[in-house]
Formats: sequence, C-alpha cells, structure tokens
Amino acid sequence: MFQRQIMDTKQKHITILLIVLGGIFCCTTSYGQIDGGDWSHRYGLRTNISLGNSFQFLTMQEFRFPSADPQLNYFFHEMGIGYKQNKMLKTDLRYRTAFDKEGQWLLEHRFHVNQHVKWKVGKFSFKYRFRTEYRVRKENDNEWRIRNRLMVGYPVKISVLEFTPFLSEEVFFDFEKPLFNRSRLETGISFKVSDSVSIIGAYFWQVRPKNDSFNDENVFKIRLKLDI
Repeated sequence: MFQRQIMDTKQKHITILLIVLGGIFCCTTSYGQIDGGDWSHRYGLRTNISLGNSFQFLTMQEFRFPSADPQLNYFFHEMGIGYKQNKMLKTDLRYRTAFDKEGQWLLEHRFHVNQHVKWKVGKFSFKYRFRTEYRVRKENDNEWRIRNRLMVGYPVKISVLEFTPFLSEEVFFDFEKPLFNRSRLETGISFKVSDSVSIIGAYFWQVRPKNDSFNDENVFKIRLKLDI
C-alpha cells in the first residue's frame, strides 16, 4: 500500500513536470515567432550503456527546430566509448554525423575527445568538461575547435521527487580565429524519474561574433537521458 502511494505521488510529479515543460515550450514558441525568430528548440536522447565498472558505450541524438520556421533544420547522431578513471575523472572519445540545412542538407563528420572532471563543495556539485574536436565539412574548411564548459548544480529532494537545478557556461574557440567562436549561458533542471531515467529541461542564451558586432540566439531544449 505504501509503495503504491509512492508510485502514485511520483506519477503526479512527472505529470506536473511534463505540463510545465509543455507550457514553457508553447510560450517560447509563441515568443520566438513574435520576436523575429531568434528562438529555437532542441529535442534529444542520450543513452549511456554500462560495459563493466569502467567503460560505457555512449549514444546521443538531437533534432533542432527554429521558431520562425518550425521545420527541422539540423540533426545529428553520435556514438562513442567512455572510460571512467575514478570518481572524479572520466574520458570519452566520440564520433558525430551531423546534417545542417542551409538551402540544402550539408553533411559534417565530427570527431571529439572529452575530459570530464567533477567534484563537490558542500551540497553543490561542479562539473568541468574540456573538449577538443575536429570538424570535417565538404562545403567549408575543416577546422579544429576547443570547447570549455563549467556547470554547477544543487540537488533537491522533496519526498520521492528528486531534481537538480543547474547553471553552466560554455565557451567555444576555433584554432584559426582570434576571438571565441561562441558562448552559451545555460540554466535548467535535471529531473530524476528513476535510477536509470532522467529528463532535462533547459534554456540557454548563445552569443556569436559576427563582423563587428554579436549575434545572439535563445534556445529551449528537452533531453531524455537513459543509463542502462
């Protein structure tokens, strides 16, 4: 009886979360259409499959839609292998196939290596990721790029409801350009549905240099994460 009450409570919390995420989606879609199309939406799935105590097989898919013209304009599939050195350090090697619609669909092959470091200060959890990636593009020059991301989260547990609000900053650098390529300031919530399922809803503000000024974009994203 008690376990059934816990499950019913958790189902109510999940329903409320989905309603909130759906409301945010509707609001950002409407605002994006009014504000000239500087909003976009991204939906993804990330899967981590355990291959023992230290290794993981990693996959990720994402689909992107601009608000001004809600047609798919970018998607990618990614896979790789992750190796966990200890509780604080993890390294993974990944390959991504991406399609970007610029009049026609353009193909990109991307290889990247990621070094992850995580630690805690009190209840706050910190994560730092250093990524080196090589982009192979037929219509543009191939390029090397570095991405640095720092994230801080604070886990919250209310009854059976577990979630983590977080804030992060990510900066992109191209090897052949003097300035940063782009910057992303992100905030969101990671909601733990079960030990193996999480839902992440987030918003980030992205800024990129363009000529003598900057071009900004508002992005809302939802991602489902599976740990198997």
